[in-house]
Amino acid sequence: MLVVILLALLPLLVIKFSLDIQNQQLSNQISDDLQRAKTLSLLLSANQAQADYDADPIELWAANLARLHRDLGLDPDRQAIWLLNHDGQVFYVYGWLNPQPTKGIQSLWQRLLFSANATYRQKVQTDTDPVRRLVAKSLAGQTGQAIRQEGLFPASLMTSAPIRLQDPATGAQHQGVIIFEQTLTTLLDRSVGGLYPFILGLMLLLVTWSLLVIALAAHVSWRIQRVQRAVKEGVNHLSAYNQACYSAPKLSINDEIQQLNDGISQLFDQLSSYQRYLNALPSTLNHELHNPLNRLNLALARLPITQDEKKPLQQAIAQITHITQRLTEAQNLKSGMVNTALQPLNIAQRLDAYFAQVIDYIGVNRVNYQPFKQAEIPVMADGFLLEQLFDKLIDNALAFDNGQCPIQICCQLNDQTEVKTIAIHICNTGPNWPTGVDPRNEFFSQGHQQLQNPDGKIDSSPHLGLGLHLADLIAKRHQGELKLSKFQRCDTDAVWAPTGVCVTVILPCLAV
Repeated sequence: MLVVILLALLPLLVIKFSLDIQNQQLSNQISDDLQRAKTLSLLLSANQAQADYDADPIELWAANLARLHRDLGLDPDRQAIWLLNHDGQVFYVYGWLNPQPTKGIQSLWQRLLFSANATYRQKVQTDTDPVRRLVAKSLAGQTGQAIRQEGLFPASLMTSAPIRLQDPATGAQHQGVIIFEQTLTTLLDRSVGGLYPFILGLMLLLVTWSLLVIALAAHVSWRIQRVQRAVKEGVNHLSAYNQACYSAPKLSINDEIQQLNDGISQLFDQLSSYQRYLNALPSTLNHELHNPLNRLNLALARLPITQDEKKPLQQAIAQITHITQRLTEAQNLKSGMVNTALQPLNIAQRLDAYFAQVIDYIGVNRVNYQPFKQAEIPVMADGFLLEQLFDKLIDNALAFDNGQCPIQICCQLNDQTEVKTIAIHICNTGPNWPTGVDPRNEFFSQGHQQLQNPDGKIDSSPHLGLGLHLADLIAKRHQGELKLSKFQRCDTDAVWAPTGVCVTVILPCLAV
């Protein structure tokens, strides 16, 4: 955005630069006119002193000015010389100047140039007769300049200087006035006329270049936005469906952006290939281990050893079978989530029915369930996937619960934010979350450990850490999240808070 603003300011800077140059040239030309008026005064005074007094004065002045016309290069069509006596009366005019103000764009440009000039700014705005002011000033022995205006627009520049006149009859000298006037068009042509084509060409070049740069920047920004949207969609697809998918946009120009696009596409392709390998690994492992484990069980049954000696071997085989089955089950669940369509669902009624079955299964004394206060809460969800999510969380709570306090299941509706959400807390007493790792992504972090149940029995099934991971994937599939925290009771007024963990499922609600 800053580049675009700077490019837009370039034509203005060029205009300001051209105005400064033209104003300087114009000031120099106005100073030259002042010197020319003084030179004419001195030359005419000297010629008059050497002239023949018997000649006709009019012819004398005409001859002198004709000679100066040749020497100084005067233009009688665009420049005029006024001669005035000591009474301020014009007695001779050389030239046929009839200044007319320019109109249209050129007149506005001239007025803009002269508005920055000191001569134009210092003129008396209320003075309608600049000749009278100049004559009075020059009769007092001073030089002066003024802009004659025709209506609202400047027409010519008048420069006056005192001149010593001699009476042909008596030879007496007195103070007169010479006024040198030229049209502003002539003045501007002599000062800055050659700059117009250069400045116009420079402005057109800069404007064209600015437009090209802006168009190129917009095109590059559009191409980057296409790549950004494609990457964002790929990341969202990976987060929601656990599948790497990148739809590379077609970019016609082979440059750094296209190379970046190709690199991202190759990265997603490699990630997709690796995911396909991981997806097929559990089924392949289960298939490849099935026959060896059966043969191992058959060989173990034929060994001439006691049952107590066979038990550790049978438990090891059972653990291997359990691991492969759980990995296959997890992969099947991941694959099924991709094609599952979410539909409007009354989560309050569905969870009441689900947790009623959970309480019947594990016992009323082991669960403290606090349902939603609202009878109907609509969400976009799949009922089967949600039950799978809570199955994983309930299994984890039962596996790690030490029985000091019933498992806490609290359902809450948060309608204080712009988007309403629901939160289902499932908390159990027992060991805290491991430090330094994220249990939602760390598999086998507590694998193969024996868990002590509240009834004193030993559960020899290995805990793989897949439950939280699958629950987190299901929550993300529903545009929700899974939060981990310390143990908390549903009744917040309780003082005693034992050691334990809490998993919170947060899902967005449908707008009613």
